[in-house]
Amino acid sequence: MPFVKFLHEDAGQPDIVRARADRLRGLPKQSQRILRDPSELTPAQREFIGSYVSGLNDCPH
Repeated sequence: MPFVKFLHEDAGQPDIVRARADRLRGLPKQSQRILRDPSELTPAQREFIGSYVSGLNDCPH
């Protein structure tokens, strides 16, 4: 059963973004800011954390 009921069972983040593009149009820009803006962590470290958490959630990154 999908978490978001209006999507098919195997839906992923891209499906959610397409279905709600009007509400989520700033998501790609925000994601890049999180990964690339100045931080104590390098972009590679932040990518690694994202990949690790996605793996824990059984979600392809």
